[in-house]
Amino acid sequence: MSDTLSDAPSLPPDVESEDDNKDASEARSVSLPSDVQSDAEPGNLQKHCSCRLQCYLKFDEAEIEHRRAENLKDQQVRLQNLFGKVKSFVDALSVKTARIDWQMGGQKVCRPFWEYCHSVGHKQVDDMVKLAKLGHAALPEKGARMPKEKPRMDEADVWFLNLYTGLAEPTPVEDGGHRHVEELPDADQVHEVVHDVSHPLYSMSVGVGNQGALVPKRFLNQENLASLWHVYELNKSDEPRVSRDTFTKAFNRHWKRILCFKGYGQGVRCQVCADFDERRSQLTSKKERQEIDELKQQHLNRCDMDRSVNVRGNRLSKQDSNFKMENSSTSFLKVLVDGMDQAKFRCPRNLKANAAFANVQRPALHLTGAVAIGLCEVYYILAPDTKKDSNMVATCLAHLLDRCQLVVENRGPDYCLPRHLIIGADNCTRETKNAYLAQFGAFLVGRGLFDSVEFQFMVTGHTKNELDQRFSSVATILNKAGTLETPLQFANYMTHHVKPAMATEMQVEVLDATRDWQAFFGHLSMHVQGLTATHLQPDSNHVWRFVLRQQIDRAQMVENHNPNWKDFPEDPRDVVLILKQFMSSAEASQPPQLMLPAQLLGSFKRDLLTIADRRQWSEDQLEQYLKTAQAVSSDPWRLFEAQAWLEGLCHANKHRLSKEPPVFSLVLQEHEMPEVVTDLPDEALFQPDPAPRRVRVLLKRPAAAAKSCRQPKMRRPAAALPGAAVAAPADAAVAAAAKPAAAPSGSRPPMRRPAAAEPSDRANAPPESHVVEASLGNYTCQCSETLI
Repeated sequence: MSDTLSDAPSLPPDVESEDDNKDASEARSVSLPSDVQSDAEPGNLQKHCSCRLQCYLKFDEAEIEHRRAENLKDQQVRLQNLFGKVKSFVDALSVKTARIDWQMGGQKVCRPFWEYCHSVGHKQVDDMVKLAKLGHAALPEKGARMPKEKPRMDEADVWFLNLYTGLAEPTPVEDGGHRHVEELPDADQVHEVVHDVSHPLYSMSVGVGNQGALVPKRFLNQENLASLWHVYELNKSDEPRVSRDTFTKAFNRHWKRILCFKGYGQGVRCQVCADFDERRSQLTSKKERQEIDELKQQHLNRCDMDRSVNVRGNRLSKQDSNFKMENSSTSFLKVLVDGMDQAKFRCPRNLKANAAFANVQRPALHLTGAVAIGLCEVYYILAPDTKKDSNMVATCLAHLLDRCQLVVENRGPDYCLPRHLIIGADNCTRETKNAYLAQFGAFLVGRGLFDSVEFQFMVTGHTKNELDQRFSSVATILNKAGTLETPLQFANYMTHHVKPAMATEMQVEVLDATRDWQAFFGHLSMHVQGLTATHLQPDSNHVWRFVLRQQIDRAQMVENHNPNWKDFPEDPRDVVLILKQFMSSAEASQPPQLMLPAQLLGSFKRDLLTIADRRQWSEDQLEQYLKTAQAVSSDPWRLFEAQAWLEGLCHANKHRLSKEPPVFSLVLQEHEMPEVVTDLPDEALFQPDPAPRRVRVLLKRPAAAAKSCRQPKMRRPAAALPGAAVAAPADAAVAAAAKPAAAPSGSRPPMRRPAAAEPSDRANAPPESHVVEASLGNYTCQCSETLI
């Protein structure tokens, strides 16, 4: 009993206990302070009243809570109403420094209780009082909050911005049998709308009103964020870098939907990057991994610099001053050319009959895009049986130059085409990176149309450019098309729905045939060796520049490997080929090569530029396409225009009929050769090791001789049949003696010119060699003939 009493708290001696015989009313007169009273009787309102007015007893608690719930619904209206009440309290003061009487429902209350009942904070009330004393009639609208400074996050954004403008590639398109990015979610959207004004790309993009800015998406060769972090570590190895957590936050905040990963099976990955990643995953030593990382970083730095050169060229070509006559000698025209995948151009097209048309064979049209940046954007729709080769690309380029000339003439007499041309293309050897396109570029310089023509090829696996992104936009628009029966309907639909983005105007042309540029240059009998990469020599030159000999100070350094050109005197109008390994290389990779002697410029005649042959279809293909023509014209589809087009196409292909291709007015005319000022330094410039594959302009071998010089294939001897006679040892010895000595491993047999045929054997010579001899012997007489 004593222990229990000792543990109980005791009151001070001046405070009597309840056990004394006091009157009940006298006991109730003693009370604790309001801040320590119990919440049982008055409820939750007692917490928000600290005055002697006992405001919580004047109002019903349920009514106050209901009012608070109503006030929280519309913040903006509630604050304006509260400011009106505060202003009325301030206006009722006789002196501005007097104390405000806070009232609610006609009864005086304390300020904390008033703030609680109106769901407003103490600082907000102070601001309202200040504004009311300053004479404001309404509460000013709240402005945008300034973003909080995050220097480490900004450093990561700067790195991502450089990645976007440099190494990142525009939207890839379908390519061969690979699954590409359009199969991903949001595949139809090649742009992203940015609403955050603090985004690094907001001020660099096209605004769309109050909705934000339209930013084009770009893709990375890395497959995930971990690989991208590894690239960041390599890039910032010698500099202070942000943490991985900050790196991830910056990517998710601003770049996740703009920089997309091109993972496995989505387009064509860079083979070099893929090899480095696979080798690194198989290594266990930290030193070996570091060596692989350094090599990969060198490769990425080279690709980044090449893309920077490409982007800078695109921006400079857009300037209107490039096409001023006074700037023509120092400015250039940038042209992009590429072909689109044929999956979107199967003709006829009918979305309503997808299932029905899936079981029939439909020919696919060819779409080639040629864009003169700053001038015009032209898309060429070609017949399904047109060969996709250098003839197609050269025809489109020649037609594009005619279109550029027309656009420039329409601008006024003070405009003209620049004297320098840059052509950007991919590394496809079938269409662009071959000897025929090189001869086409040399021809443009030799005829005086341009002072220099330069072909630029980015590194394989990193070749996607702005034209590929335009193809993605075209494919997205075609996905919405309903029924298209003929190539002309495809062209009309694109003309009305595709808007120009890289030039001032856009045009869609239907080409029924192409010109045979290979035959046009065939009489030169020249072979350009080393333009493309091989398995044994994977490094090749990515820049070809064709200039006149007079632009090179040291003319004696021009190499001439063609034996038929040895007797030609050096002429200032000789076309010379200058090579660089990469677009960003500052040095030439080898001495200049003689590409087209001036003595041969008169050998080009107009009748040599004939119509190119079509790709011949088999009887089975023709039969299948004719069945398709009957299927699309039957009920309920009744696509009679498609039927007529398919039947006419099959008839023309079977009988080798071709329509007349366009006539080129600019390329085939003679131009005045202006005075050229050299732009190369006096000292020789050569690419340091490792050097790319050497390029040499050689004599083209006759077909028969070339066939005889080929290395024979090693085949396994056939198994002896039962009962077959075994060869005698003497026969084996004779065969071994007749067999030439084995060549070293990895080498090819020497290529020699075929011996001249005897007069008696000349009639029995193969027709190919006879044509070559005739063309070689006519060099002198052709030069004296009339020019085109």
